[in-house]
Amino acid sequence: MLLAIDVGNSHTVIGLFDGPRLRCQWRMGTNRGATVDELAARLHVLFAMENATLGQVSGVIIA
Repeated sequence: MLLAIDVGNSHTVIGLFDGPRLRCQWRMGTNRGATVDELAARLHVLFAMENATLGQVSGVIIA
């Protein structure tokens, strides 16, 4: 799967693609002060809601 992340000034949009299909999309507030651990925990919860794991991700795009 491909993890696509668009970081904006006020919102961050995350999409999870399974091949050409958008499997799910999440929108959250951009927090410049968030730590790596906080972001990883948030991603872990979002992935769990979709019965997916970070280990299934084979590529990442950040814009």
